[in-house]
Amino acid sequence: MAESIQEIFKRKLVPVGFQRTMGLFGATTLGVGALMGAGLYVLIGLAAGHAGPAVWLSYLVCGLLSLLSVFVFGELSRKVPITGGGYAFAYNALGSFWGFMTGWLLALGSIFACAMYATGFAYYFSPLLPYNLPAPIIKGISITIIALLTVLNCRGTKGGERVQKIFTWGNLLILLALILLAIPKADPQQLRPMFPQGFGGVGGAIAIIYVSFFGYQLIANNSEEIIAPEKTVPKAMFLAMLVSLAFYVAVAIVSVMVVPWEALSQSKAPLVDVALRSIGRLGWLLIALGGVLASAAALNSTLLSQARQIFAMGKDRFLPDILGRIQEIYRTPTAALWVGGLATSVALVFGDLRFIVKSANFCFLASLLPASFALRSLYRSSESHARTNRWRYYTPYAAFLANLAILLTLDWVSIAFGLQLMAVGFCIYFFYSRKREIRSRTGMSLVLSEERKTTILSGSRILVPVANPQTQPVLFTISEALLGNQGGEVVVLNVVQATEQMDFYSSLSDAEDSVDLLDRTTKLPRLEGVKIRPVVRVSRSLPKGIVHAAEEEGCNLIVMGYAGGESP
Repeated sequence: MAESIQEIFKRKLVPVGFQRTMGLFGATTLGVGALMGAGLYVLIGLAAGHAGPAVWLSYLVCGLLSLLSVFVFGELSRKVPITGGGYAFAYNALGSFWGFMTGWLLALGSIFACAMYATGFAYYFSPLLPYNLPAPIIKGISITIIALLTVLNCRGTKGGERVQKIFTWGNLLILLALILLAIPKADPQQLRPMFPQGFGGVGGAIAIIYVSFFGYQLIANNSEEIIAPEKTVPKAMFLAMLVSLAFYVAVAIVSVMVVPWEALSQSKAPLVDVALRSIGRLGWLLIALGGVLASAAALNSTLLSQARQIFAMGKDRFLPDILGRIQEIYRTPTAALWVGGLATSVALVFGDLRFIVKSANFCFLASLLPASFALRSLYRSSESHARTNRWRYYTPYAAFLANLAILLTLDWVSIAFGLQLMAVGFCIYFFYSRKREIRSRTGMSLVLSEERKTTILSGSRILVPVANPQTQPVLFTISEALLGNQGGEVVVLNVVQATEQMDFYSSLSDAEDSVDLLDRTTKLPRLEGVKIRPVVRVSRSLPKGIVHAAEEEGCNLIVMGYAGGESP
């Protein structure tokens, strides 16, 4: 039986939200899973090609520099504990434009990072099969794991969290075994010369591996699913970074002491070579399994958080509305998950690993710059806090300079491509997102119908604002006459005015009279081919509410009326 307008209104008046099911251990697992992925199993070889035996120093310096950004994100998470991470921080502190650009870069960086992790999964999974696979099949494996994890995360957070724990901590156990078993085979002479490419090689390696240290930010993306996020998110960020940094440095040291750095730089699965020399055939199997677990953990973490990033931008109307919706049964942003998975598959098909890595690094590094200013802006609004915590006050500047320095170490091709991506985001913001976001800040609509808005191929869509029952039948009759024989749709609107102090949902809670008025309109006799779409909108301004509703509903005509009466 179809729901009545009153029933639809009551159901939609309670927004669908995320469930808080993740504690400190789960949040830390999410971060470690993202941090301990391709950074070791795939990128350590590329990094060794730049830094030589000093690759361990590149990991150490990169991790220490990243701790500055961890502090920035931790502080912001205490003050803005909502889904969206860096995007939400920049949007709330710096406004619409910087919020969008930060979210745009974070979303793109996550897409490239997921493509990298999926590639790492395929590289380590394919040797476990009894035959050699051509490159197209390996890419097919990458796309398959993306699809499987997307389906898993669409089914709810708990299922993905359980799988994430298995992937993440199973991987760390394997890495710990590798470190302990490789120590007897380590040759300190392999560390000489320490800097065959000079100190510049260490910087070049940092430019490649920085994406490995960005997983902490993904914890903030899931703030609305974490219990007590103001305390849990900052703690989980620091714990995840410290655990991962310790493993990165330890594995890097034993790797270059077991396998010459030149050979390490030429390998597509460098830790397999380390395991073969340290443990033999069993080591190869162990590390291949670890690579599969690590890449799957990083991919799962990033897909999960990437969807929350896209969801937050959709909810704020920067992106299409469907991306800002939560599936009611499983409480997951299903549309955002699938869009992120599809975009990742496209990046994987058309980009090679080195280009994907550098594109991810540019997007992530550029997205961190506004976050530093966001924290600085919040500190300025609390001068007493700033005077008593001077080191906190200047940390955003240090984080900004560190991230800018790493960004400038990228090659000019990566920077040029990144600037092109920013230019695309700039155009999307000014030609599409800006007006939609302004409308979302000044008002909100509830469509009191289960029918989706259809594309009118013939006829028109007319908006009829109604507030007076006396004019209601006349306005509807006029609208039908204007539609004529071609038919079309009448969007019947009632606007509820909200004060600046009240949120939109609270303002709508007393709108039963508006709902009854719309219900009476849907029961008026109408011509064949004429559809009615009832909409109640809450707005800070009645005139803007009418205009914005007409824009959102795609109406090409507004029919209004006045009951008459004496002038004052």
